[in-house]
Amino acid sequence: MSLLGLPLDILTFLPAYFDNLRTLIQLQATCRALYAALERISPRTILALAVRSDFKQSKAWGSRPWVHTLALAVAGQVSDWAVGDLARTTRLQGAFQHGSRGILMLALEVAGLTLADLRDLCVDDSSSNSGPGPYMENYSSPAGGHA
Repeated sequence: MSLLGLPLDILTFLPAYFDNLRTLIQLQATCRALYAALERISPRTILALAVRSDFKQSKAWGSRPWVHTLALAVAGQVSDWAVGDLARTTRLQGAFQHGSRGILMLALEVAGLTLADLRDLCVDDSSSNSGPGPYMENYSSPAGGHA
């Protein structure tokens, strides 16, 4: 059976087993059918891939600038999750004690990012080296001529 023969729900779960965004983007770039199927991935899975990509990248660079950008990108969702619930607010306060990484670790449980969100982050931050580097470069939709 070919990859395209798999049911859509299985295709959308595959990225949870990828080790970084590059793998997802390369698979999406193989054909329009996979691009369309993989656009439906859970935002939590995409956030987890972005975090895993950052970890691999930071080992090579010796720094973690992207963790701050990701934490800021999901901070509003995490805040919305915590508002009005004392237990959640307490968890959020605990996450703040660990800085951006703490917020991001909590966000992995309660928030997410879409691929469009990541594209926007990369475009807005393209003038510096704090983005995800090769994982999102030159990434566009099939309408833009890619995939």
